Amino acid sequence: WVDASRDAEVLQFDGAAAQQLIAEASEVIALRIPSARAGIILDLFKADALTDGFTVRTASGSVMPAPVGAHYRGVVRGRPGSLVAVSVFPDQMMALIVDGNDEHVLARPAEGPDDLLVLYRASDLRGASPWSCGSANAPDHMHGSQSRDGGNTTVRCVRMYWELAHDI
Repeated sequence: WVDASRDAEVLQFDGAAAQQLIAEASEVIALRIPSARAGIILDLFKADALTDGFTVRTASGSVMPAPVGAHYRGVVRGRPGSLVAVSVFPDQMMALIVDGNDEHVLARPAEGPDDLLVLYRASDLRGASPWSCGSANAPDHMHGSQSRDGGNTTVRCVRMYWELAHDI
Protein backbone atom coordinates (compact mmCIF):
# COMPACT_ATOMS: atom_id res chain seq x y z
CA TRP A 1 0.00 0.00 0.00
CA VAL A 2 2.92 2.38 0.49
CA ASP A 3 3.80 1.80 -3.20
CA ALA A 4 0.60 3.64 -4.17
CA SER A 5 2.50 6.90 -3.60
CA ARG A 6 5.91 8.01 -4.85
CA ASP A 7 6.78 9.51 -1.46
CA ALA A 8 4.69 8.34 1.52
CA GLU A 9 5.67 8.34 5.18
CA VAL A 10 4.51 5.72 7.66
CA LEU A 11 3.70 7.02 11.15
CA GLN A 12 2.75 5.26 14.37
CA PHE A 13 -0.78 5.87 15.70
CA ASP A 14 -0.89 6.49 19.46
CA GLY A 15 -4.22 5.10 20.68
CA ALA A 16 -3.68 6.28 24.27
CA ALA A 17 -3.06 9.86 23.11
CA ALA A 18 -6.16 9.64 20.90
CA GLN A 19 -8.30 8.48 23.84
CA GLN A 20 -6.96 11.36 25.97
CA LEU A 21 -7.68 13.93 23.24
CA ILE A 22 -11.23 12.63 22.85
CA ALA A 23 -11.83 12.61 26.64
CA GLU A 24 -10.45 16.13 27.18
CA ALA A 25 -12.42 17.60 24.26
CA SER A 26 -10.22 20.71 24.24
CA GLU A 27 -11.59 23.67 22.31
CA VAL A 28 -8.16 24.65 20.89
CA ILE A 29 -5.11 22.42 20.31
CA ALA A 30 -1.75 22.50 18.56
CA LEU A 31 -1.04 19.15 16.93
CA ARG A 32 2.40 18.23 15.63
CA ILE A 33 2.57 15.72 12.76
CA PRO A 34 6.10 14.25 12.89
CA SER A 35 7.03 14.32 9.21
CA ALA A 36 10.56 13.48 8.07
CA ARG A 37 10.40 16.39 5.61
CA ALA A 38 9.58 18.86 8.36
CA GLY A 39 7.41 18.63 11.43
CA ILE A 40 4.02 20.05 10.56
CA ILE A 41 2.28 21.97 13.35
CA LEU A 42 -1.48 22.32 13.04
CA ASP A 43 -3.38 24.99 14.98
CA LEU A 44 -6.85 23.53 15.43
CA PHE A 45 -10.26 24.51 16.80
CA LYS A 46 -12.90 22.03 17.87
CA ALA A 47 -15.59 21.44 15.26
CA ASP A 48 -19.04 19.98 15.81
CA ALA A 49 -19.35 17.30 13.14
CA LEU A 50 -22.73 16.03 14.35
CA THR A 51 -25.96 17.95 14.84
CA ASP A 52 -28.18 17.75 17.91
CA GLY A 53 -30.35 14.66 17.61
CA PHE A 54 -27.91 12.86 15.30
CA THR A 55 -28.80 9.18 14.93
CA VAL A 56 -27.55 6.21 12.93
CA ARG A 57 -30.16 3.65 11.92
CA THR A 58 -29.47 0.30 10.34
CA ALA A 59 -31.59 -1.16 7.54
CA SER A 60 -33.55 -3.10 10.19
CA GLY A 61 -34.37 0.16 11.99
CA SER A 62 -32.03 -0.35 14.94
CA VAL A 63 -30.49 2.81 16.34
CA MET A 64 -26.71 2.65 16.64
CA PRO A 65 -24.62 4.87 18.92
CA ALA A 66 -22.85 7.79 17.24
CA PRO A 67 -19.16 7.17 16.64
CA VAL A 68 -17.01 8.51 19.50
CA GLY A 69 -14.40 10.93 18.24
CA ALA A 70 -13.01 14.46 18.21
CA HIS A 71 -13.18 16.67 15.14
CA TYR A 72 -11.08 19.76 14.51
CA ARG A 73 -10.45 22.28 11.77
CA GLY A 74 -7.81 24.93 11.45
CA VAL A 75 -4.60 25.93 9.69
CA VAL A 76 -0.98 24.94 9.24
CA ARG A 77 1.08 27.16 11.54
CA GLY A 78 2.93 29.80 9.53
CA ARG A 79 1.01 29.06 6.30
CA PRO A 80 -1.56 31.80 5.57
CA GLY A 81 -4.45 30.48 3.50
CA SER A 82 -3.91 26.88 4.57
CA LEU A 83 -6.84 24.69 5.59
CA VAL A 84 -6.90 21.60 7.82
CA ALA A 85 -9.56 19.09 8.90
CA VAL A 86 -8.72 16.40 11.48
CA SER A 87 -10.85 13.59 12.94
CA VAL A 88 -9.55 11.45 15.79
CA PHE A 89 -11.20 8.21 16.88
CA PRO A 90 -10.09 5.67 19.51
CA ASP A 91 -8.67 3.38 16.82
CA GLN A 92 -7.65 5.75 14.03
CA MET A 93 -7.00 9.28 12.89
CA MET A 94 -7.49 11.02 9.57
CA ALA A 95 -6.52 14.45 8.33
CA LEU A 96 -6.69 16.55 5.20
CA ILE A 97 -4.05 19.28 5.09
CA VAL A 98 -4.09 21.87 2.30
CA ASP A 99 -1.05 24.10 2.68
CA GLY A 100 -1.21 26.27 -0.43
CA ASN A 101 1.27 24.10 -2.36
CA ASP A 102 -0.31 20.69 -2.15
CA GLU A 103 -2.94 18.53 -0.48
CA HIS A 104 -1.62 16.14 2.17
CA VAL A 105 -3.60 13.17 3.48
CA LEU A 106 -3.05 11.34 6.76
CA ALA A 107 -5.02 8.11 7.10
CA ARG A 108 -4.90 4.49 8.15
CA PRO A 109 -4.10 2.27 5.17
CA ALA A 110 -6.82 -0.09 3.95
CA GLU A 111 -4.52 -3.05 4.60
CA GLY A 112 -1.82 -3.54 7.19
CA PRO A 113 -1.48 -3.05 10.94
CA ASP A 114 -4.17 -0.96 12.65
CA ASP A 115 -1.62 1.15 14.54
CA LEU A 116 -0.06 2.70 11.43
CA LEU A 117 -0.92 5.87 9.55
CA VAL A 118 0.26 6.94 6.11
CA LEU A 119 1.07 10.58 5.30
CA TYR A 120 1.25 11.39 1.58
CA ARG A 121 0.79 14.23 -0.88
CA ALA A 122 -2.13 13.80 -3.27
CA SER A 123 0.17 14.82 -6.15
CA ASP A 124 2.46 11.87 -5.33
CA LEU A 125 -0.19 9.21 -5.92
CA ARG A 126 0.64 6.78 -8.70
CA GLY A 127 -2.06 6.23 -11.29
CA ALA A 128 -5.57 7.57 -11.47
CA SER A 129 -7.96 7.25 -8.58
CA PRO A 130 -10.68 4.67 -9.22
CA TRP A 131 -13.06 6.65 -6.99
CA SER A 132 -15.56 9.11 -8.37
CA CYS A 133 -18.53 10.93 -6.98
CA GLY A 134 -21.70 10.75 -9.00
CA SER A 135 -24.58 8.65 -10.17
CA ALA A 136 -24.81 6.32 -13.13
CA ASN A 137 -28.48 7.30 -13.40
CA ALA A 138 -28.19 11.10 -13.44
CA PRO A 139 -31.53 12.86 -14.02
CA ASP A 140 -32.11 14.72 -17.30
CA HIS A 141 -33.70 17.58 -15.37
CA MET A 142 -32.76 19.56 -12.27
CA HIS A 143 -35.02 20.87 -9.51
CA GLY A 144 -35.04 24.12 -7.55
CA SER A 145 -31.60 25.52 -6.81
CA GLN A 146 -29.61 22.62 -8.30
CA SER A 147 -26.83 23.53 -10.68
CA ARG A 148 -25.26 21.51 -13.49
CA ASP A 149 -21.95 23.38 -13.21
CA GLY A 150 -21.35 22.23 -9.64
CA GLY A 151 -21.56 25.74 -8.26
CA ASN A 152 -22.62 26.35 -4.68
CA THR A 153 -26.27 27.26 -4.68
CA THR A 154 -27.16 26.81 -1.03
CA VAL A 155 -25.76 27.16 2.46
CA ARG A 156 -28.24 24.75 4.02
CA CYS A 157 -26.77 21.83 5.98
CA VAL A 158 -27.44 18.22 5.15
CA ARG A 159 -29.96 16.93 7.69
CA MET A 160 -30.38 13.39 6.36
CA TYR A 161 -27.94 10.97 4.71
CA TRP A 162 -28.57 7.49 3.36
CA GLU A 163 -25.96 4.91 2.49
CA LEU A 164 -27.37 2.26 0.20
CA ALA A 165 -26.19 -0.99 -1.31
CA HIS A 166 -28.93 -1.03 -3.96
CA ASP A 167 -30.32 1.53 -6.41
CA ILE A 168 -33.43 3.29 -5.17
